[in-house]
Order: sequence, then C-alpha cells, then structure tokens
Amino acid sequence: MTRGIFCRVLLAVGVVFGLLFFSRALSAQRPVDNPPMVNIASPFHGGTVSGVINVTADAGDDEAVTHVDFFIDGWWLATDTEAPYSCSWETTSVSDGPHAITATATDTMAQLAADTISITVGN
Repeated sequence: MTRGIFCRVLLAVGVVFGLLFFSRALSAQRPVDNPPMVNIASPFHGGTVSGVINVTADAGDDEAVTHVDFFIDGWWLATDTEAPYSCSWETTSVSDGPHAITATATDTMAQLAADTISITVGN
C-alpha cells in the first residue's frame, strides 16, 4: 500500500514539474512584437509655415510599419503606406496661428505610436 501511494505522489510531482517546464518552454518561444516608433521630421517643431508644405515622418518597427497617418489639429490629412512617409498640406486650408501636426504609425500587429508638433501658420 505504501508503495502505491509513493508511486502516485511521484507521478503527481512529475506531472507538475513537466507542466511547469512545458509552460516555460512555450512562453520562451513567444516572439515579442514591440510597438512602432514615429518622429515628424519636417516641418520643425515651433516653426512658421505658409503655402503648400511637405510633412514628413520617420517611422520604424521591429516587424514592419503598415502605414503612417497625418493629422492637422486632430483632423485626418493623409495616409502613406511606403517609406519615406510624407504628404502635402495646403496651409491656407486653416486659419493663421498655432496648429498641431500629428503623425501616427501603425505596425503589423495594429500597435500605434504618435508624434505631435506645434507649428504656426502665417499666410
């Protein structure tokens, strides 16, 4: 009888250690997908702009960036799906004064990153 209990305990301990090892092996194999990064390259933060300007952003990811969206004061302006990421903006479409430009990068796992700068429109 003691031998049967000992075998069951030994089997239970073996199963627990086996599950712990298997669980750790699975978690070690899961790839980590980091969120993308994005940086507005032009115009420069704090600058004054007028007329038609080119808005550019640098974006990267450990896997791939699927697209970069550009916004003026929270309103969508354009989407670019290929580097170098850029779009044109006719600044006469807004009033003179301070405005915000935002670029958001999206990666293959739908993770987002954003960068916002302030500029002044002076047409």
